[in-house]
Amino acid sequence: MPAAGVSARLASVRCVPGWSWTFADDRGEPLEPQGEGVPQQAARGFPVQADAETWLGESWRRLLAAGAERAELHHEGARVYGPITLRPPA
Repeated sequence: MPAAGVSARLASVRCVPGWSWTFADDRGEPLEPQGEGVPQQAARGFPVQADAETWLGESWRRLLAAGAERAELHHEGARVYGPITLRPPA
């Protein structure tokens, strides 16, 4: 989680039906990561929350490599939770 008082602005890959992720860089700037499978899968959205969370669990390393530091989960355009850090605990 970002430090208290830090506002993370997250870029929506695009507004899609169902479940989707948004991402921000280390400064909290909106980010649309590029790379193999990113954000192509995220841009299509996910039919259920579990699919979205599984995808993030499998993709966080690629997202970090693409410059994403934080993620936020959305359902039908409304924030469900986040921002969460993509970095593992130290």
